[in-house]
Amino acid sequence: MRIVLAGVLFGVTAASFAVADDKIVALNNPGSVALALRDMGYRAKLDTDENRPVIDSGAGGTFFSIRFYGCDGAKDCSGMLFEAGFDLDEGFALDSVNDWNREKLLGRAYLDGDCDPWIDHFLIADPLMSRDAFAEMVQEWGATLGNFRSFVGYDEDTGAASISTCGQNTAT
Repeated sequence: MRIVLAGVLFGVTAASFAVADDKIVALNNPGSVALALRDMGYRAKLDTDENRPVIDSGAGGTFFSIRFYGCDGAKDCSGMLFEAGFDLDEGFALDSVNDWNREKLLGRAYLDGDCDPWIDHFLIADPLMSRDAFAEMVQEWGATLGNFRSFVGYDEDTGAASISTCGQNTAT
């Protein structure tokens, strides 16, 4: 009786792990992240850049990348960075970027060397994030990305922005 009961318990436990495994995204594994993004309906092209795994994707018509850090080869990564940049004809105002950072919790903003605005969000690469939590985080990133795109006045067709000049605010 004990052997049968132990076998039944082992079978139930193994089945539970199989179901639970389908509900987990291993953020430390770029392949797992790419698969989860695809399952959520996003494009997710896994590649490398500077010998570091990177996923190219997009949300709401805006391209973004996920770069992985602290990896052992292409796995066992310790962190991941969602990022997107906007190439503007006249750059963007530093004061406005500072306003964004002061007012927003998600999405650190900065200017590159050409005064183009960038936004990013770092995550510790937890190997056991639930798919639901990951989906919610990606949706929040997508909403933040859309809000930032509007904030910088990015127009994909013209690259124009409503605020220009890197060092100061100037309405155009």
